[in-house]
Amino acid sequence: MAQTRFCAVYDKKAKTKGKLLTYRWLDYGYPNLLSLINDQKSESKLSIIIDYSIFQEIYLYNHSSKPQEEKSKDSKVLLADWLEPNIEMWVSKEILNKINQINDYQKRQSIRNIFSQLSCINYTDQQYQRFLISIKSLIQENNLLIDESYLRHIVQSLASGINIILTNNVDILKLSDQFYEEFKVILISPNDFIKRFDDIE
Repeated sequence: MAQTRFCAVYDKKAKTKGKLLTYRWLDYGYPNLLSLINDQKSESKLSIIIDYSIFQEIYLYNHSSKPQEEKSKDSKVLLADWLEPNIEMWVSKEILNKINQINDYQKRQSIRNIFSQLSCINYTDQQYQRFLISIKSLIQENNLLIDESYLRHIVQSLASGINIILTNNVDILKLSDQFYEEFKVILISPNDFIKRFDDIE
């Protein structure tokens, strides 16, 4: 469970005409130039991690139908002018695997470009394995059904050391008190984050 941590980074034309090869990457968490730059960026702002559903709602519904615009309204509070200078939004590498499930090649590439403009969390394999055991136990104890991809996202988020995780997933939000007690991590919805921003900051 949640062992597959390779990320679908990009596509390349295969030798077979009309086919694409997906290149996957396993990050062992060693520091590199990009991770050092991201660390410097986070020092001056409050770091928060968003999940794929929030990523979609904020960045991918700009040209959508009205129902989707209504759905995205809550998460788009994170783009408020007064908030932007104060927070750094981070994404997990697991989002790349969600993007890879999009069938339309052009749309997939476009969304990968959006993803590449955001700060991506970093973690070591040791940190990942440590939190994987804890989260699996917590989910089983509470009889929750969390899919593999979302479980990997949560474990990656905890392993990153960033202590604010935003989600609209009602099942995982049930564990918010336990997340704080056990990991000292704030698990919260975008709306509640805005309401409590002064206290959290």
